[in-house]
Amino acid sequence: MEDYRKKHIKAMSFLTLFCLLFLGNIKEANAQSIAERTKDWAWPSDGIISDLYNTRNGHHKGIDIAGNINESVYVVDRGIVMKSYYSNSYGNVVFIKHTNGIETVYAHLNKRMVKQNDQVKKGQVIGKMGSTGNSSGVHLHFEIHNKEWTMTKKNAVDPMVALGEVEVGQTVHTSAQKEKLTASKENKKQKSVEVVKNMPLAEGNKATLHKHKEKTQKSAKKIIYTIKANDTLWSIAKRDNVSVAELKRWNNKKSDVIIEGEKLLIK
Repeated sequence: MEDYRKKHIKAMSFLTLFCLLFLGNIKEANAQSIAERTKDWAWPSDGIISDLYNTRNGHHKGIDIAGNINESVYVVDRGIVMKSYYSNSYGNVVFIKHTNGIETVYAHLNKRMVKQNDQVKKGQVIGKMGSTGNSSGVHLHFEIHNKEWTMTKKNAVDPMVALGEVEVGQTVHTSAQKEKLTASKENKKQKSVEVVKNMPLAEGNKATLHKHKEKTQKSAKKIIYTIKANDTLWSIAKRDNVSVAELKRWNNKKSDVIIEGEKLLIK
């Protein structure tokens, strides 16, 4: 009898270990599959990460991107609109089924710009960021579901599998914003080259070159901005084509909290 119990315990232990390994392998395979199917995706809106997947005791099955009211929300890939309606929890929400079998959710929108059965293209604006439904502030709640969305959200996947690792407080950009920032940097670089090319220097005149450098350095004055009501680090950074991280570094700030009347250095 004792031998039987030992054999039974060993068998159950082996079965449990096998199940854990099997399920772990399936989960890893699904994550790899989704990462491959979404490798060309970009963030659905510009903003700052305010909450991550599986927080709130595991009930938060998406990722939150905080931004400005009516910030554009883009579809991450082509597909068809499965639902576009108002819900007490999601507020204005859009569900999109993609050709790769994944379904995405865009919630708390201030405005929906697509309707059910619409065909959408990657990068198309499908709504405007808001704070409708069960929301504590202006943000986009974004979800990814393998195959389909369900009430229990059993198919929910961490968006970081598709979009990359992020942390709360980090700024993210859509493809459109990345292109805009790149173009702005290239434009500044080109203007700098043109200034050098058009310097009024006599050939070999090093003294004139030195004076021009001093003049250029003096003209590059630092900007001191006084924070106004409703300003955020994100809105200031976007306006001046800099990152939130740069603003915080230049001003020795540890958090994103700013106060009306506070002076902010913008280099």
